Amino acid sequence: MSQKDIYAYQTTMRSVIAFDTLVRAGVSCTSAFVSEGAAANAHPTPSSVAKCSRGVKIIADVDLRDLEDAGGFDAIIVPGGAKGADTLSKNETVQQLLRDYHEKGKVVGMICAGSLAALTASLPRGKLTSHPSVKSDLEGAFEYLEDSVVRSGNLITRSSSPVRLFTSSPYPPNQIVNNPLSPPIKSSIIMFFSTAIVAFVAALGVVSGTPIVKRDAPTDIDVLQYALTLEHLENAFYSGALAKFDAHAFAKAGFPSWVRRRFEQIAAHEKEHVQFLTTALGGAATQACTYDFPYSDPKTFAALSMVLEGVGVSAYLGAAQYIKTPAYLTAAGSILTTESRHAAWVGSAVNKGTAWSGAFDIPLDLDQVFSLAAAFITTCPSTNPAIPVKAFPTLTAGKAAPGSSVELTYKSGGAGEYLAVFTGLTVTYAPISGGKATLPKGLTGTVYAVVTSSSSAVSDDNTVAGPAIFEFPDNE
Repeated sequence: MSQKDIYAYQTTMRSVIAFDTLVRAGVSCTSAFVSEGAAANAHPTPSSVAKCSRGVKIIADVDLRDLEDAGGFDAIIVPGGAKGADTLSKNETVQQLLRDYHEKGKVVGMICAGSLAALTASLPRGKLTSHPSVKSDLEGAFEYLEDSVVRSGNLITRSSSPVRLFTSSPYPPNQIVNNPLSPPIKSSIIMFFSTAIVAFVAALGVVSGTPIVKRDAPTDIDVLQYALTLEHLENAFYSGALAKFDAHAFAKAGFPSWVRRRFEQIAAHEKEHVQFLTTALGGAATQACTYDFPYSDPKTFAALSMVLEGVGVSAYLGAAQYIKTPAYLTAAGSILTTESRHAAWVGSAVNKGTAWSGAFDIPLDLDQVFSLAAAFITTCPSTNPAIPVKAFPTLTAGKAAPGSSVELTYKSGGAGEYLAVFTGLTVTYAPISGGKATLPKGLTGTVYAVVTSSSSAVSDDNTVAGPAIFEFPDNE
């Protein structure tokens, strides 16, 4: 490749920051040559130098055509740069690699204008984002979002300036390499360069627990960010209520003095959980959002506290299956048991209800919990790292009793829907007819339910709405 100014094709920062940051994180990086047009038969030589806009010169290590197993990695990442993205997206070999990686469930990442390659590679319709310059090309073929990071299955896209590409990344090098709770990185990166571009495709080798690789299941870091999102919410809930309702307000509501004092202890626990998770995640830690909690006095606060503590227990229990690092799992378990004590105390001693719902608590998956939490979240900082969760449509249930019919309000997805009722480790399915379903008999304590199109298994794909929360007293 000739020495030419490639500012129009790829900025120096997009070329170098990605490479440099990954190397600092302990990732082995190799550049590979991608030919364009008439240069298709040319091979890189020591004189084949790409001169960037500020004088940075880049020489490719290998040619893509000489790479024997270009598909033998766990991820492929296409960066931006207007002309670079255009050239890379038109390369048939790269297009085929993108299709192969996507079909095999491997990570396909695209940055800024690099998202154009999703179109030319004919990837399945899904959600994505991009640099504004290629937005109009993508809107018709994909569900286009303005978010900074969008995950749709194994396709991850980012709309970001080159400076923010890694400075706002959820996985900065110091956190990946130096955090004692973080697993080591031994991945390999391959970057492709072209005669007319300095665009790259990065492929990460197999490493158990590597946070920058998005697998089918959430990573440990995803789970920690998710947990911190919930802890921020609880911290804001307790600190806000205790600032609003003093000891006199609790006494006026009929509570003994020790109730508020113990709520103060719970508030301190939630604050410490936030500090602990923030320290573990370092500079990548998600920040608190703004919230709207529907309490008007200490009684409604206490009632909502029981709901949030119960959801917290189910959140940690449901997320435990995804945690691979023993230190993370132990820390999450320690928080879980504390949240469970909170829930039992608030439910029985304060609200005079049940302390437990049976021999087993109810695990909820990440999307189910986030759907409940999202009701209280108004806005979040745009710099917060993306976590792989989504909120389901709302499900509202009317007055209910075990063994009776309950009226359901939600946006139906069509015929053949069921109310899936979670109690302990058991899920019971009741057909919905005329917007009503019959609840199972013998329900006690906290019960969750979602509307699903399946009569045998609940998944994120077949969930129509929910969850809704039922509280049934223990009359014995």
